[in-house]
Amino acid sequence: MIIVKRLLILFVCVALLVVPAFAQSVTITAPSGQAIKYLTIGSDEGTTGTIHFKLNDGSSIDGSWSYQSTLDVGGYSLIRIGNISLGGEDAGTTYITPGKFYTKFLQVKAMLNGSQNTMRGAYGQINGGWYNWVEVNSPSSPVVSITFTADKDVEYTPEYWAIGDANQNVAGDYFEYIRNIMALAYESFWIAYAFISDLIYWVRYFFVDNLTLILALFFAVPMAFAAKNSKGNPERFIRGYFKTLRGFFEFIFNVWRLLTETIGTVIGWFKLV
Repeated sequence: MIIVKRLLILFVCVALLVVPAFAQSVTITAPSGQAIKYLTIGSDEGTTGTIHFKLNDGSSIDGSWSYQSTLDVGGYSLIRIGNISLGGEDAGTTYITPGKFYTKFLQVKAMLNGSQNTMRGAYGQINGGWYNWVEVNSPSSPVVSITFTADKDVEYTPEYWAIGDANQNVAGDYFEYIRNIMALAYESFWIAYAFISDLIYWVRYFFVDNLTLILALFFAVPMAFAAKNSKGNPERFIRGYFKTLRGFFEFIFNVWRLLTETIGTVIGWFKLV
């Protein structure tokens, strides 16, 4: 009896040691007719986890992540490293700023080869600011289930989309995508060309072909307003005239500035950066 009690106590102690190592285990399954588009995980310091992606064709991809402090002073972390691994490919970044470690998993075209599918793990300390990532080749099949296990509780947010859109994402014709982009650029070019052509026509009409008339109006209209408001007072007329003239000058200046900024913006649409 005593031996049984000792064994029971030993079992409980072992269980207490093991359970914290697997504090959170979650399986996410896409609803019927949908696939998993994104999964975002937010981890506190001291977190290590593993993740398993199940694809619609039965294949799978495995990965892991960690967020560990590497330098503590007086119980406060000064340096921490966020690391992520997918299919044997690893990436990591050292952070001196505190905060959570966010990882976002998704299927996209390869960064350097747009005809190749990849599973990407983007990461950073800002949710939505994905400046670093790791990616591994992925079959042409969308993700329908994800299981992850972490030794600390983490925040997680899955996002879904229709299975048809997911299939198009991984099996779409890359060259068709390029053709669509080129067609859009072609259409946008002629719209911008027509806009700039009309703009040049009206600028020339007012400030070249009819410059004399514009200058006459530029000086005459403020004079008419000033004369009307001065009521025969010469000093008031001079003050009002130059005040109105200044207003007209600022108006013309702002029109020119708006035109040049607009032309610069349109031209910028077609610059390759």
